[in-house]
Amino acid sequence: MRCAALLAALLVTACAGMSPAPLRHAGFNLASRPSAPRPAVHHPGPRAILAAQRHPSPQLVANGIDEKLVAADVTLIFAFAFARTLGQILTSPTFPGWLAPITADPVRLGTTIQFASLWTLFWVLAATVADAFDPGVDQEARRNIGPASAGRAFALAAALYATAAVGVSATFGPDLLPPALQLDLNNMEGGLGLGLSLAAWRAVLQETIPR
Repeated sequence: MRCAALLAALLVTACAGMSPAPLRHAGFNLASRPSAPRPAVHHPGPRAILAAQRHPSPQLVANGIDEKLVAADVTLIFAFAFARTLGQILTSPTFPGWLAPITADPVRLGTTIQFASLWTLFWVLAATVADAFDPGVDQEARRNIGPASAGRAFALAAALYATAAVGVSATFGPDLLPPALQLDLNNMEGGLGLGLSLAAWRAVLQETIPR
């Protein structure tokens, strides 16, 4: 009897470590432990995915300013300044001709760099205030980078340019005013041409955004 009881105890102990399926086949009806509930997995819908794709990442666009757009505008300003100087040289009555030796004019080069640097400063400040560097989303982006937004920003930049010219002239005298900051016809024509170039560039850029 003791041997039979010992064998029965060993058999029950062995069956306790088996899975529920073999135990049922063996004729035992042992209750299995309830499994822990699995956490629900929420999959984003198609609208959430499209919204995430349309909104720019904050790592790419900081403080609402598109750095690539700023770099493109600055490049355009410097390219316009050097092209304007080259046009003045070619249309000058003292142009020596295409076969003349190449000479460097440090005064003209300095004036060109001054013109580009000053307009870059005023344009970046004005466009930042007017949200002309804010990429936005969809239709908002078309408004921010379009020619109308560029026109408002350039009007503010021209006001800053005139204010700086008057302020420097009143503080240090007209003789110390940089050539690129003088309110003469040459600089006014250059500023107007630069404004039209920026507006044209922004119009082309606006067409690349889907309607």
